[in-house]
Amino acid sequence: MGTSLVFLKPINQILAVFFMKQDTVVHIVADPISFFHQLLAQGILASTIAGTSIHHFLTIDIGVAPEYIDHRIQTIFLDGKAVDDVKNTFLKQGSILALSAAMPGLVGATFRKSGFYSTFRKNISYQQQSTVSHKQVIDFTLKLFNTIAKELGPGLFKTGIRVNGSLFQDFILHQKDRFRTVCKKQTIFGKDIDAEGFLSHEWKNKTIHLIIYPPPTRGNIPT
Repeated sequence: MGTSLVFLKPINQILAVFFMKQDTVVHIVADPISFFHQLLAQGILASTIAGTSIHHFLTIDIGVAPEYIDHRIQTIFLDGKAVDDVKNTFLKQGSILALSAAMPGLVGATFRKSGFYSTFRKNISYQQQSTVSHKQVIDFTLKLFNTIAKELGPGLFKTGIRVNGSLFQDFILHQKDRFRTVCKKQTIFGKDIDAEGFLSHEWKNKTIHLIIYPPPTRGNIPT
């Protein structure tokens, strides 16, 4: 599925959701970029206004097409509870929002949003609490799995994702050899750094704005 069928708005308009001015800005040219899908499953950092619904966040904040939400994102969890009504379920400070395509078997059918078996999981379905009316900014974690990571990932990588530094450091250090093979170029605040310097860099106390590109077919590598 092409990016144009997933996102309604230009990718560069999504930036504010996944960037803070104090972030460490990192660019990586990688082949394949799917190497970094694991970061999407582990959780990236996002921001929105308190009281924003899941549907509003996905469609307005990051521009995902409503049809994509209806037909592709089949399983949604908020804070470990299954969600059926994305328009009337609201994000709060510290929430964990997880998105998945349809899962196989009876388990998948049971957790599918508004599915036939949804009434059998009332005890593990999300129960909406009171919303916050004032306009404070909240931070939460977004997790993407399976096909959703594959289809939303390229657009989000192009915009840049926010990643906890400790999580990022653990990720690259556990896959050093693969990192050296996959990553063709990397910069920190626009300055080139080789793979060994990048791997030995101290990331743990930082929040990273990570932009990932495939190798260019022509022109210069983005910096």
